[in-house]
Amino acid sequence: MLSVKHLSFAYQGHTVFEDISYDFSKGQVIGLMGANGTGKTTLMRILTGLIPVEKGMVLFQGQPLSYKKKALYQLRQAVNMVFQDPNQQLFYPTVQDDVAFALHNLKRDPAEIKDRVASALKALAIDHLASRPIQTLSYGQKKRVALAGILVIQPAMILLDEPTVGLDPAGVKDLTKIIQDLVKQGHRFLISSHDMAFLYQLCDQYLAIADKGIVAQGDSEAVFKSQAFMESIGLELPWQVRLLDE
Repeated sequence: MLSVKHLSFAYQGHTVFEDISYDFSKGQVIGLMGANGTGKTTLMRILTGLIPVEKGMVLFQGQPLSYKKKALYQLRQAVNMVFQDPNQQLFYPTVQDDVAFALHNLKRDPAEIKDRVASALKALAIDHLASRPIQTLSYGQKKRVALAGILVIQPAMILLDEPTVGLDPAGVKDLTKIIQDLVKQGHRFLISSHDMAFLYQLCDQYLAIADKGIVAQGDSEAVFKSQAFMESIGLELPWQVRLLDE
């Protein structure tokens, strides 16, 4: 459904990544790994059409991505993104109003909107917050509302950019359980994170970016090769893998 071929991107004269190719249909949950500045967020924004391709191509449903309004509309119903900072995508006064926004924009039937909003809020365990003003929520609650606002569209793939940033251990545990439950329901994810233990619990495929390109891809055995390799790309082995190696 979604892939990149020979994709390169530079920002203010600095090459972020160069000539990368990857098929994002490989796994149900793909972990996107890399140190700060390797282009993980940039890649996600390119995949959702927020940043135009400079060199190479994004293929959506087998065709080069078009940046015409109708084509982007179709893309974002199938592939959508939850930003690292939820405040960047929460605009309406209450939780239920914000989650319903995309469906109103899609001109869905009011009864359908009500049902889908209720379902999304329940899936994220925030149905008790439906009438709460956004500004009264904790950071972790805002992250859940932002995810609910994407989930309600029912995209084929959801992109999560550093979803554990700003969460305490209990919040990370809750989020892990929520994503696991959504995966069981058939949802697919691309997750960017520095938290290797978090990714290890969720992902069946991994994509590691360093030195302006893809340095590893595949399952956990293929990617978590050694502590030395992980350190060479600015990351650490998940504690679960270190435990197995002892």
